[in-house]
Amino acid sequence: MGTKNIILIGFIFISKLIFCQQNDVLTLNDFISVVKSNHPAIAQAGLDVDISNNELLSAKGGFDPIISYTNEQKTLDNKNYFQYQNAEIYVPIGMGIEVYGGVEKNNGDLINTEYTRNNSTYAGLSIPLARDIIIDKRRAALRQSKKMLNLSLEEQRLNVLNIIQEAEVLYYEWVASYLQQMLIGKIINLNIERLDAISIAISAGERASVDSIEMLSQLNTFRQIQFSENQRFRNISLELSTFLWDNNSNPIMLKATTLPDTNAFTNKVVDLNASLLDLPSIIKGHPKVLMTNFKIDMMNIEQKLKQQSLLPKADLKYNFINTGLSLPVSDATSLFNNNYKFGLDFSMPIPNRKAVGELRAQKSKVQWALQDLSMIKIELDAKLKSSLVNIEALKSQIEMIQSVLKYNQTLLEAELIKLSQGESSIFLINVRENKVVESNQKLIQLKAKLSQEYVKFRTLSGEL
Repeated sequence: MGTKNIILIGFIFISKLIFCQQNDVLTLNDFISVVKSNHPAIAQAGLDVDISNNELLSAKGGFDPIISYTNEQKTLDNKNYFQYQNAEIYVPIGMGIEVYGGVEKNNGDLINTEYTRNNSTYAGLSIPLARDIIIDKRRAALRQSKKMLNLSLEEQRLNVLNIIQEAEVLYYEWVASYLQQMLIGKIINLNIERLDAISIAISAGERASVDSIEMLSQLNTFRQIQFSENQRFRNISLELSTFLWDNNSNPIMLKATTLPDTNAFTNKVVDLNASLLDLPSIIKGHPKVLMTNFKIDMMNIEQKLKQQSLLPKADLKYNFINTGLSLPVSDATSLFNNNYKFGLDFSMPIPNRKAVGELRAQKSKVQWALQDLSMIKIELDAKLKSSLVNIEALKSQIEMIQSVLKYNQTLLEAELIKLSQGESSIFLINVRENKVVESNQKLIQLKAKLSQEYVKFRTLSGEL
């Protein structure tokens, strides 16, 4: 009876598995923190934002004042044709208006009669009357650059979301593999203890020798599973290392002694009530939707600019002119009395087919983008709802497999009692034990899938 008790004690184990961790533990939060800080793809996404910032700075440069200086002279056959100097400042301002002023100096024997001899000062402005009054290339470039910066920020967020999702999903695979490995390792140790107890029982004449063959078959089966799990764990560890980089962009390899946090699954179980979630708001704030909206905004800006091309180019120009190096103070009524230059530039292609064609093409691009936006929203809505369904299904499956595990454990314990009373066999014990092991393995897999599905839902929600 003593050996039977030894066997019985060796069997009561699976419902109270304890995994002792004496190695380094890499928690999920620490892992993701390193990924966010040093992953090259995340750094590249930041460079895209820097590029957009610099392009915005460049677009703002279209409104920078410009100073210029011209110095020309011509002599031929000892004749001083002309000496011309001009210092000017040019300032573009809003509404397409341009303000400028400068100082000219003209000397020579054969200067153009349009120019004022000796020193003269001028100040003027150019005002669009049709094309460019609503929007021009400078203002369009500035507005588009601002939208492009916002688009780059959302693209950066989307890239980070995708990388973090991929990293977290793999981390849960790593946890599941480690738990499976520990489960099988524990079972192998207990089967070795069981084999020793059986051998003692056989030597004492209490068990048939065939029981040792039954035990060896069971033990070798678990050893084969252990080999596969160990190989899988090493492969996942290597794959996980591809997400780890140091501050100098050098890859980091996980040490063989580094293990995952076995409690990572329990921290992810939260309630998600689909009826209480504001899916339209979630979709509206998703990076893909925001990126497409910014693209549409940029296209609308381009469309407004092309609409301006349908209008004639009509610019009103006025220059106030004075001899010498100063401008006298005058009231508005004297601007057209003396010392001024006034004109109107007008041009328009007929029938302006280039502008009409470009505008129609741009409108088609906008419609295409709007349809693309609708499809993105529908796709996100479907994926979010599908993810919620998967989460609820996995939670139900976990509850069911926990019940199955409990039942199998009860059946195993009952079979062990029968064995201690001489009413069962090693074969039946192995069958019951395999059911318990399968239930434990299934439970680990479902918990991993549930945690991964939460990660997917969070990514679809646009949440980092």
